[in-house]
Amino acid sequence: MEIEIVRFLNEFGKGTIIDSISWLISYWPFIIFVSLLLFFWVLAGNKNDKSKYKLIIISLIIALALNFLITNFLIKTVLVDFIGIRERPYLAYNFINAIGSKSISSSFPSSHMSTLVALAGVLAYFYRKRNFQIFLGIFIFLMAFSRIHNGMHYLSDVLAGVVLGIAYCFVAVYLSRRLLGEERKK
Repeated sequence: MEIEIVRFLNEFGKGTIIDSISWLISYWPFIIFVSLLLFFWVLAGNKNDKSKYKLIIISLIIALALNFLITNFLIKTVLVDFIGIRERPYLAYNFINAIGSKSISSSFPSSHMSTLVALAGVLAYFYRKRNFQIFLGIFIFLMAFSRIHNGMHYLSDVLAGVVLGIAYCFVAVYLSRRLLGEERKK
């Protein structure tokens, strides 16, 4: 069933501008650029509130640290030694076309998704403007689509990345508040 979803999304818009947009959305320099723009936009709106400014920065740092420690090190490096690598769809099936960088690391979980959801979650938590959260939701959806469309992940890889990203976000906000000795503000 999962491979049919990958096949459908991989063939959707094949050979059109969708391939180019999907490649761009998954391209790490683009992700970093967009993340920095969002980060500075949110911080600019909170520059007069030094405590909130510190909370945002520390939360983002903790979320990234958790993501790299758990997703990229423990799951994708250490755990792979015990359970084996989950081949990416384009490697496992010759009818799936790879778009963009042809990574050969384990496809489970999606690091792109866990990173994006963790950072977006922190920003959305501290910056609760409806339009901003809608933008983040659309960007997360486009990233999920592109990771499958590009032949890099299965749906379960993407969903696992989302779940991990949400967990990193909540842990990061909780720990940053504890570190700075602040109670949850309503």
